[in-house]
Amino acid sequence: MVRLLPKAASKQQLQVLERQLIREARERKIPLRNVTHSDVTIGRDALDEILCTDEQTRWLADPRTFNVQRPDPLKDLAEQEVRYTTAVRRYRELPESGALTALLRNFLEACVPSPRATEFQYWSVSTGTYGQSKYPRRFCVSVGMMEVFVAHGLRDTPGAILGILNVRESTLLSEFGTPHAFQKRHPGVRIEASEYVDAGDDLVTLRTSDLSTLERLLRDPGVSAAAAQLVIDLMRKHYCVYTRYHCPQLVQMDFDWPGKLDAGGRRTERACSIRASRSWRSAPLPRCLD
Repeated sequence: MVRLLPKAASKQQLQVLERQLIREARERKIPLRNVTHSDVTIGRDALDEILCTDEQTRWLADPRTFNVQRPDPLKDLAEQEVRYTTAVRRYRELPESGALTALLRNFLEACVPSPRATEFQYWSVSTGTYGQSKYPRRFCVSVGMMEVFVAHGLRDTPGAILGILNVRESTLLSEFGTPHAFQKRHPGVRIEASEYVDAGDDLVTLRTSDLSTLERLLRDPGVSAAAAQLVIDLMRKHYCVYTRYHCPQLVQMDFDWPGKLDAGGRRTERACSIRASRSWRSAPLPRCLD
């Protein structure tokens, strides 16, 4: 005869226990349906609304080539643009805005599946802060419930660009073999353990303290593969929860949208007229055939 007795526990204690059980199941290669604390959620693929399984596999094999070959139009997010005209104006006034835009474009091309098609629904990019923060954020790319790539400045050091890149640890090690081999190739990068409930335990954060180190990091195929694996895992789980902070003008600058933004970060009439003829709502996305 077995008797089970309930034990009172706080919400925090239950969360700790849940994470421990998920970690143990993952170590035993047990498929999990959990979204929180799990690296991968079995039986769930929110991204298949845009990319079917075969397309996702082909994207992982060669993200840059796949993204170039998909002629997706930019989305019409005019109402969203109005919210961030001031933030965009301040971003454009930064002496390093050109370098920042190039960094963001490189990340989107190498680490985000079909960035034009998945924009806003699956990923977002915000800009700010411009207050008294010691490390003012220049932009932040978010996927799911977490930030994946952040570029920030350093107060009292004009033009400084520091970076934070979250990646899959297992993919990074499969590409480099050991942390020592990685740091030998990227001596200016600091590796830190990170905890995000949306990413599970298979995660590390790469931190850089200058622009040239961050540029080299993003150009490394092994690093971009580790970042890409994290991004697609998060997209498969669920949509981005930070869309209200999304700044479409940064995306337009990255993909050289025809026309220009005025001094207030708003589209000119020429850009508006071109966009109206290519609205994503009137352009169905290609899908795989069953």
